[in-house]
Amino acid sequence: MAKKVPSRSNIILSATKYATQADIPALHALISHYKISSDLFLRILLSYLPECLESSCYTSLLKYLVFSQNTPSPESFVDATTLDKICEEDDERLAKKLHLLPLAWPRTACDIATDSFSTFLIHRCLRIDEGTGLIIEIPALLDPFFEQYSYLKKWMVSTVLPLLRLTYEYYPDDVDYISIKKFEGLESKAAIAYLLSKTGKDRSVNSNPNVGRDLRGLIGPWLCRDLSQIRLSLYQPQSSFSESLYKVHSINQIYTPWEETFLWIFSQTEASWKTAVDAIENWDGPEDYDFGSYDVEYSLKEDEMLFLKRRYIRTAMAIAYAIPEESKFALTGTHRVLVRIISLMGMDAIASLESSCTDLIPVKQLDSDIICQFSVIHLKTLMNDENPMIEPTDASIKFLHALLVSAALCDRLGCSISIKYAAIHALQKDEYLQSILFNNLMVSLKNKSKDGDELFSTVRKELLWLRSWGVKQLSNERGFESGIGILGQLSEEFIEIEFLKVLLFNARYKLAQSLYETSKYQLLSRETLCKVVLTTALNCYDSATNANISRGALKKCNDILNAFSKTLSQSLQYQKVQNLLQLTCEIEPYRLVLKKGEPFKPAILRVYEDPIIILGKILEQNPQSYKKIAEFIEMAKKMVRAGLIKNEKDYQLDESLSFDEVLEVSESRVIAMCIDAALVEDDFETAYFYVKNYFKKTTSLAHVQALANEGNMQNQVVISTGKVRNWLWRAALQAGKYRGNSEVAHINIIPDSSSRNREISHLKKRMDCISQALKLAPKETLQEILNVYRRCEEELDSLFKQSIEEEKWVSQTNDQKIPGGFVSTPSKKDVFSSSSLAKAEEPISLFDLSRAGMMRAQSGLSSFSILKGIPKNNTSITSIKQSEFSYESDESGTEISTEQKRVRKRDQLKNVAVGGLATGVGWLIGAPLPKENLNES
Repeated sequence: MAKKVPSRSNIILSATKYATQADIPALHALISHYKISSDLFLRILLSYLPECLESSCYTSLLKYLVFSQNTPSPESFVDATTLDKICEEDDERLAKKLHLLPLAWPRTACDIATDSFSTFLIHRCLRIDEGTGLIIEIPALLDPFFEQYSYLKKWMVSTVLPLLRLTYEYYPDDVDYISIKKFEGLESKAAIAYLLSKTGKDRSVNSNPNVGRDLRGLIGPWLCRDLSQIRLSLYQPQSSFSESLYKVHSINQIYTPWEETFLWIFSQTEASWKTAVDAIENWDGPEDYDFGSYDVEYSLKEDEMLFLKRRYIRTAMAIAYAIPEESKFALTGTHRVLVRIISLMGMDAIASLESSCTDLIPVKQLDSDIICQFSVIHLKTLMNDENPMIEPTDASIKFLHALLVSAALCDRLGCSISIKYAAIHALQKDEYLQSILFNNLMVSLKNKSKDGDELFSTVRKELLWLRSWGVKQLSNERGFESGIGILGQLSEEFIEIEFLKVLLFNARYKLAQSLYETSKYQLLSRETLCKVVLTTALNCYDSATNANISRGALKKCNDILNAFSKTLSQSLQYQKVQNLLQLTCEIEPYRLVLKKGEPFKPAILRVYEDPIIILGKILEQNPQSYKKIAEFIEMAKKMVRAGLIKNEKDYQLDESLSFDEVLEVSESRVIAMCIDAALVEDDFETAYFYVKNYFKKTTSLAHVQALANEGNMQNQVVISTGKVRNWLWRAALQAGKYRGNSEVAHINIIPDSSSRNREISHLKKRMDCISQALKLAPKETLQEILNVYRRCEEELDSLFKQSIEEEKWVSQTNDQKIPGGFVSTPSKKDVFSSSSLAKAEEPISLFDLSRAGMMRAQSGLSSFSILKGIPKNNTSITSIKQSEFSYESDESGTEISTEQKRVRKRDQLKNVAVGGLATGVGWLIGAPLPKENLNES
């Protein structure tokens, strides 16, 4: 009896059961005995075959289904009893409940939608990936069918292979896995960002070859996709209105993944420029890809490959400009990129960066016309297709190389800059911006004092190369040849001047002399050289922290002047600086504090409004220093010679004063200061000495001024003499006012003869000082001086009364001690003598004294002139004079008469006072000066 043939539903249910149980032999036997639609059977496998089943277990079944090459195995059989049982009980119910998946998935590619088997395999791979994540099982499933189904190989390479390498080979423990379906749904930018999410993250190494590996093994396969459908659309006929727009859109579709790749590499310059450099250095661009063992043809045409290769070179050049770091290491990375660009373009290799900085080869291929094509705006749009700076041409390569060498030279000089910053200096042609860079270079050079002359000679050549890049240009509107380098707007003279300052700052005097003083090539004019040397010397002087010329900045200032003394010998400014140094050295031994807590610095001399006041502070802070008046006068003169005393009203000087007159005014101020300092320290004798000895010249000038007023001489003499006298008469008046501590101490003590004689001598000197003040003071101050003189007169009267009382007491004592002495009988003569004596001893007033002095002055000072005119050998008059006036004092201070008739002290003091006053005020009423004074003046 023949077996009953199972129904179609029974066969389907059986296939579903076997697929659910992963019974591959039963499925193989089933399709061998019964004819089942391949699409239906593939849907059953897609819907019910477990995704965790190894691909190798059912690839033979798929091969049989596709190629019908396998035959049923003899051992394979179908349990018909079980099949009939299933069919009878569950046929209708199972048929309704089977939900078979379609072979195509929602985003199936159009070119494989009609190929059910290819669709099944890809859909099966997606379900394996979603259900288990075992993407490693996909290659074993697809490999047997690559030869017959080319699309499967391309899909495997472009989609599965990058994910396999990323998650199982390159970064197995450090990647967030996403499904194939999700990966295929990513836009180009997001897909590239995911594939390269771990690329270049290892910052511990300077050069990371894995960057090139990732671009080659992940991005290269991902970019290998079938673009034939898009490309065919380029050749479809379009209307004239939309043709150009559609063509651009299609081209963008082809190159968008590549553009996103290039943009990702360029974006790494900000995040990690090392990654960008490693990408350019280790990846050759569109031609460099790794498909592993899969033989897949690239779908790009030759012209498209050339376009992408050129675009890749432009990206590399943009990266060279965009590296932001300012360091030698970053410049080395830029050089690596440039070497790679030259290699890709097939140009001659360039020297190493160190060799280029040493050779300083002129960039003859560049000139102003070529560089004018480039702009600073292009630096802001580096990835723009129309940017000429990144166009792979010989001019752009030379320009980039020149910028690289310039930045490397700046780094060697101690001022690191980036390529972009160097390009801004070269293109913007801003003199101010270039001067800032140059000043930074000069500042860094000031810290290289320990380096030899050879280094500084090299530095000078490098600075000049940075200006012109070795190329001579035509003169610009400012009258000098501008350069095309990053310092092109600075003149050669300016660079030479600043370099000379650096040499002087670093004490390279011999090299400076050989370059600028003794060289046969006159790099700087003599006037410019003098100006630079003096300016540098003064800068060193101003930076000094103490006044010791044997060390520090003052020593450097002195050394600079000595090094160029031959050139500076005829310079007036040089002499001023020399006087300034000498003045500073003379001030150094003294204690000087101008502001509490701040030590004296030499620069104060140059900025102080009235430096003569500094000498006054020295006198105040250094006891007994006033005794060195000659040194202080010389310091004042050196202040004038150094140009520190300016002819301004604030300094009590007039703009019309000559140099010699300023010297005289400064000297008079110092003399007055020394007199005041002596009086402050209770040293009247020194002050009086200065008045007597340092006022002679000024007193004679005062007489000359009086004659000038009468004879209408030049007003200049009057002005200068008045300025000198203005300081001296006040000092003399202060000396005349000085009483001294000794006098105060004896106010309440009865003085003896010796102390009284000292007081008389002191008063005489004071009155002498007052007479000097009268000679020099202006007319409007005479009343003040006469008031001082009146006080002196009162003191004289007091001393005189004391002297009268003492004489009376001594006379009475002596009369009582004479043996046999009796009281004398009064007589008329005695009465007359007594009354006359009382009248004669009456004190004389100041006005009587002044009136008497003026009368004597108006009469030509007859008494003085007579005495002056008497010959020394006139014995008769001399004897009379001696008998009338001479007296002497013993050691005890008691006066002893040389004649029988005692001469009165009042007469002696009156003669002294009247004579001094007449000498002081005689010029006011037109009296001639005594011959002795004229001879002295």
